[in-house]
Amino acid sequence: MPERERDVPRDKINLRILLTNGKTKDFLFNPSTPGSEIAQHIFHNWPSEWDDNAVSKPERAEILRLIYRGRFLHETTRLSSLSLSPGKTTVMHMILRETLPDESNTYTRSSRSKQSGGGEQQSGCCVLL
Repeated sequence: MPERERDVPRDKINLRILLTNGKTKDFLFNPSTPGSEIAQHIFHNWPSEWDDNAVSKPERAEILRLIYRGRFLHETTRLSSLSLSPGKTTVMHMILRETLPDESNTYTRSSRSKQSGGGEQQSGCCVLL
């Protein structure tokens, strides 16, 4: 069952991390936090209730992959570059995966700027296996 909505400080972004088994957990981050630090924080604060037959804590944080709007979040991408609203809750999916797919499925600043450059916008989608 999802966590209750909580008051989010105006200068923080509340990420509700959603696993493939449907379990969630909320984490607070500064808008300047990059994807690699988010993964490290989740890894070091792994909730025991997440461990089950489908998902268990990985051996290292580098296996955690965050997905926002159907694209993998690159390690250097900061939350502020995603136009997330401080003081609000945003859902991100998380999977355990050794490697990322090719660059076209990765959410980076360059792909974001291409989409918002006034030209034709394309949507990206990924399949979670």
